[in-house]
Amino acid sequence: MMNTFTDISYGSCPEQKLDIYLPHNDNFDVFIFFHGGGLEFGTKDDASFFSEELTKNNIAVISVDYRMYPTAKYPEFVLDCAKAVSWVFENIKTYGNPKKFFIGGSSAGAQLSTLGIEGQTYKIGEDGMAEYLGFEEGQVLSSSDLSQKYGLIVNGMYRTTDKRSISYKFSEREQEAQDWYKNCGGFEPMDPVMSFDDKTSNDVVKYITALSKEFETVMFNYIVGSNTGDKAWNEWLNTAKKLGEDQLIKIYNDRYNKFYK
Repeated sequence: MMNTFTDISYGSCPEQKLDIYLPHNDNFDVFIFFHGGGLEFGTKDDASFFSEELTKNNIAVISVDYRMYPTAKYPEFVLDCAKAVSWVFENIKTYGNPKKFFIGGSSAGAQLSTLGIEGQTYKIGEDGMAEYLGFEEGQVLSSSDLSQKYGLIVNGMYRTTDKRSISYKFSEREQEAQDWYKNCGGFEPMDPVMSFDDKTSNDVVKYITALSKEFETVMFNYIVGSNTGDKAWNEWLNTAKKLGEDQLIKIYNDRYNKFYK
């Protein structure tokens, strides 16, 4: 079991609330979590399904609500997240003895955990990279320097289509994904709607269910655990083939070729 404190205000707005999930040990690491939902929906309750597992591993979880569209506009939700982080830094010691701090989220929340505000926390230099405001020119910055000044952990800058997004530089694979996104205008064509006979439909459901379930497990371990990097990714690719990835692709390709070519 874990100790839970809910609906704690970190600001004056009704949406500025957070929940705290604590391990029984007074000495713990802290994970500050921002939920996803496209900045339009979602709640801090999203952390409830994984918080117990993290508290078992001596990690306190702080799950944050923030203002969203349409009542909030950029940069209000960014400022909410920064305010929540500042609140945690200032108040978490009343709940125990925090050691390390980690900040992240799901989908839109993951992006919010890396956002700064252009003109307030950084400007874009001639080389397209972030130059953080309020520091000496040429100063080598650490995550603690940035988090103490701005509230959010912002290390380096993505070369991305969104100039506000600040985090680590992309790996080669991540940059490839960003280039694809930029070149296609941010929109991926929808798959054609296809109908199948009963047997084929059962096969499609079987493969998609197995692949989706395993992918959720792999991504949870990739993000929260230590099974990361190219080795973990290649293991997933091999597992996907064993679960019927090639068969599923063939079903869709065969159906597409029959009706659309």
